[in-house]
Amino acid sequence: MSDASKNALALRFATIALALIFLTVPAQATLQDGLGLEAGAGYSRLTFFDDNQQANYAGIATQINLLFPLLNAGRFSMDLDILYRYTALENNTISAGQTEWAHQSTYRYGIRLNYSYLFAGYDFLNARVKQVQTGENSQSFEYKYNPSQWHVGFSLPLSPVSSGVIGYSQTLNNRTTIAGTEFNSEENIFWLKIQIDFGISFLNLLAPEESFQSTRDGFFVN
Repeated sequence: MSDASKNALALRFATIALALIFLTVPAQATLQDGLGLEAGAGYSRLTFFDDNQQANYAGIATQINLLFPLLNAGRFSMDLDILYRYTALENNTISAGQTEWAHQSTYRYGIRLNYSYLFAGYDFLNARVKQVQTGENSQSFEYKYNPSQWHVGFSLPLSPVSSGVIGYSQTLNNRTTIAGTEFNSEENIFWLKIQIDFGISFLNLLAPEESFQSTRDGFFVN
């Protein structure tokens, strides 16, 4: 995907996000402020490149996040974000007669900042990849790399305990060695998720005495 296409897609995503936020705010739905679970899927584009060559992969990513609220100051809050991600990708630029897949498992931890329905965060990743090639030169190999990423998005409250989440994440340029050759990498993912708020606080840095306390009367709320 060219830079122009990426910019156009990002602009379209931002426009839709703003429109949905303005439509949702009047509902004054309850914001997530307790221990949360987030699960969903996204469309991933992963690129490995150096000065002479480039490999483009596309596929589906699935992800589970645990959100531990650390700070709550009205409409602003901060969470510790821990996740597991599995991504199944196919190389769409490989030569004729060859087929190549990549299966990537990723663990991460990071910080998410929330303001009203918007959020942004920064994460440190630990990725393990297995690539399989079939055709004239069949082979398979595994490697690890440790990129970082930033992510943004917004939550659309569906009920006092659940929200729909639309997000975008992008890894920063990271160097990794694949079959003896060093490459830079970049991954872009558009996300659709569901978030569940369990109604229990974590370590409230502003009010430690409120840590591990209920944030509402119960899970099933009218």
